[in-house]
Amino acid sequence: MSNNAILVTGSYDKTLVFWDAYAVSPTFTIEYGDKQIINRIDISMDKKYLGAACSSSAVYYDALS
Repeated sequence: MSNNAILVTGSYDKTLVFWDAYAVSPTFTIEYGDKQIINRIDISMDKKYLGAACSSSAVYYDALS
């Protein structure tokens, strides 16, 4: 992942998409699986970790791998 600004979106198709905010293009996608719709996402200040939450569970990812 580059040092550019990162935008992460959650979708009804149960995916998290990482975007390069300057190039306005997706860099990669994480399949959220059979869990419910994502209600909140947050990325750590150092851009190493991503947290995602829905009404019944929460997960975190190593955003660099």
